[in-house]
Amino acid sequence: TVLVVDGTVFAHAGVDASHVEYGFERINREVMLWMEGKTKMPPKQVLESDGVVWTRDYGGKDAGNQYEAKFCRRLDAALDAADAKRLVVGHTPQTTGVNSGCKSSLWRVDVGASRGIYGGAVQVLEIINGRVRVLA
Repeated sequence: TVLVVDGTVFAHAGVDASHVEYGFERINREVMLWMEGKTKMPPKQVLESDGVVWTRDYGGKDAGNQYEAKFCRRLDAALDAADAKRLVVGHTPQTTGVNSGCKSSLWRVDVGASRGIYGGAVQVLEIINGRVRVLA
């Protein structure tokens, strides 16, 4: 559900400081238990509209967010709490392809590649030794 690799947080839609405080491992464990049928519901950090799989706060203009500064402050707090450098999200198809925001601490990678969405070109985000680049 949420994964941190070498200072990069990967989440379907996004994270905030409350998710870091709750614990990514705890979120992942509780989602796993739910998917295995051992609990009735995933944690609220997943289900809520600002949860890790539903928020559109980091979706940029394609999510209707005209003013990114508010969301960048939210992201900065989350990244500081997680001791991470960047967040990579999907969830909101980007009509312009993979793009960044929040001074490159946010990367939006849902390019809407499926025919059922936009039929966008396939792109990949490569992160090697902290260097981020888009491969098309």
